Amino acid sequence: MTSFINPLFNLSATQLLVIAIAITIVGIAKGGFGGTFAMLGVPIISLVMPSLQAAAILLPILIIMDIISLRLWWKQWDTKILRLMIPPAVLGIGFGWLLADRLNEDTLRLLLGFLAIIFVMKESFWNKSMPMKPSHGAASFWGMLSGFTSFIAHAGGPAFQIHVQPMKLAPSTYAATAVFFFAAMNFVKLIPYFALGQFDHTNLVISFSAFPLAMLATWAGKVIVKKVDAEIFYPLLNIALLIVGIYLVKDGINF
Repeated sequence: MTSFINPLFNLSATQLLVIAIAITIVGIAKGGFGGTFAMLGVPIISLVMPSLQAAAILLPILIIMDIISLRLWWKQWDTKILRLMIPPAVLGIGFGWLLADRLNEDTLRLLLGFLAIIFVMKESFWNKSMPMKPSHGAASFWGMLSGFTSFIAHAGGPAFQIHVQPMKLAPSTYAATAVFFFAAMNFVKLIPYFALGQFDHTNLVISFSAFPLAMLATWAGKVIVKKVDAEIFYPLLNIALLIVGIYLVKDGINF
């Protein structure tokens, strides 16, 4: 038994603390704030270990969070948005898998960061009073981009938010729709991640050990969203997206 959990003993106190902080932030985000703030999980863990290992450790944790979140937000999602976005998102994951060895991740992060920042500026200074309606063309583009960037750079949140937020859904509907969408994405991503050999004994032991914290943080996210009005909820999402956008730009130019 001791040999089985040896990977935990090999982590420093700093690594354990950083992983715990990242999981708490991601859990709260997954519990109801969509996929935007959850993007910060891999960058935070990457401060104390290689980014590829950080991604491999986080994916099983995300799966557990998704299962809990689906139960918390069961059938509160917008099925039309999901029907339009999930098929192209799966296609985007497939493209990401095929092109994984050929793409410059820094360029992708830079582009996505700029898109996120531009969207927040538009929402802050030029916000339409009428909600947008779901459309096949926009859903296909943003869905595919979300799936593609989710696989390549673990950054599918901005593309989803850019497409769905202007629809001005009720916070609970937005949260449930985001939960279902990213749960589907993460389950699909298990296949290429296994194929690429990103799961090993060390990473899986660390992941499984974090499940209790992941469950608690996800439940906390649901509680927070239920207590936040739409007038506060969407500005919070914009702040989260701006933070992530700035980070992606900074990371993309290696500053």
